[in-house]
Amino acid sequence: MRFPFEIIDKPLQVRLRLCQGCEDVTLHGKPAVRHWLHFGLTLMTGLWLIVWIIVAVQGGDRLQTCLKCGRREFR
Repeated sequence: MRFPFEIIDKPLQVRLRLCQGCEDVTLHGKPAVRHWLHFGLTLMTGLWLIVWIIVAVQGGDRLQTCLKCGRREFR
């Protein structure tokens, strides 16, 4: 299994999806929302709470990476 370089050191949310590159059902990962970072920014600024709510509702990064072939797909 090949891991794309940019996602190796980040916490991931992983799902099974059909990959258009592999034409197979594979694991797809995307970076998880780092709530501790948003909490700290909210404590420092107060206004960051608005951004945090938007990011949490949308689920963060919308590009998912196939963990087999490395192709990035919009979910």
